[in-house]
Amino acid sequence: MIRYYFFTDDGLGSPDIYQHNPVGQQFSAWPTNAAHCLGLTCDKDGNLIGCSSNILMMNKAGQVTKKLASGYNGKPFDNPNDLIADNKGGVYFSDPDYFLTNPPQDKTAVYCINPAGNVQSAIDDLAKPNGLILSPDGTKLYVVDSEGIHVYSWDVAPDGSVSGKSTFVELQTNNATGGDGMAIDINGNIYLATEMGIQIFSPQGTAVTTIGIPEMPSNCDFG
Repeated sequence: MIRYYFFTDDGLGSPDIYQHNPVGQQFSAWPTNAAHCLGLTCDKDGNLIGCSSNILMMNKAGQVTKKLASGYNGKPFDNPNDLIADNKGGVYFSDPDYFLTNPPQDKTAVYCINPAGNVQSAIDDLAKPNGLILSPDGTKLYVVDSEGIHVYSWDVAPDGSVSGKSTFVELQTNNATGGDGMAIDINGNIYLATEMGIQIFSPQGTAVTTIGIPEMPSNCDFG
């Protein structure tokens, strides 16, 4: 069985999602009618979920099968950016207001779509919420605030609500720019794309090492 990588190209006007076949190192535009996407994640059933102006679900054939969310409090989202699905059917996504003069929402936020499909504001006190990830056991949510140099963590309750905000790490940086996308391994170590490369932290927030990258990365994942 061939396993594929999926990723987005953030260049305006480019195909939204690319598929990479490791056999033969082939790249192709994935056949989807999703609007321009940024973050991608897979849910517990193997569906691909993407951030465009809405939160969209796509099946393995590359077809948009469902619009999971299109706004909050009767207003469209600002700029859905990154997302992560939990193992119960819920989805968390960040919604910063990059490049917007008059953002529709009153606050930038991290939202949660619960398994019933209801959208709730989970976090609304970050300037530019960006990359986010759940711990392997689903009890911690980590979010990057790209306006500063910190990653924060919250405790996740069984119903998906979050509480107990704390500072997880302060990033190493040359220009006081925040991090971007994140990945996590099975041991809970966090891998964070920053201007310095991929900074790695233990579950306790201790800096482990930094993987140097020729260009500034915007996201990372495991293959």
